[in-house]
Amino acid sequence: MLLQAFRVLQGWEVAHTPAMLPWVRENEGVELGPGIKERMAIAGAITKEEVKLAETARAEYVAAVRAMLQPGTVMVVPSAPCTVSSTPDAYELSAHPPIRCL
Repeated sequence: MLLQAFRVLQGWEVAHTPAMLPWVRENEGVELGPGIKERMAIAGAITKEEVKLAETARAEYVAAVRAMLQPGTVMVVPSAPCTVSSTPDAYELSAHPPIRCL
């Protein structure tokens, strides 16, 4: 449910950000990368009702997380879908070059 809420809210933002879907619609001949045209079409079809449901789901999730945390707590959430061992080997470093920045 939360992933679907994220997709709806992200799509709504794409559809209503002037430099995104409105620009694509104004520039019909523009070439888009693989899958982008389809995602733009999906974003453009999102309804206000879907957004309201997604906002409710997000608010419920935020409330649940805040209820688990004591005041003053900092929650760190990784933005990558994977982890790396604390002592990466040569393969991990070559397969995941951005890790070198950590």
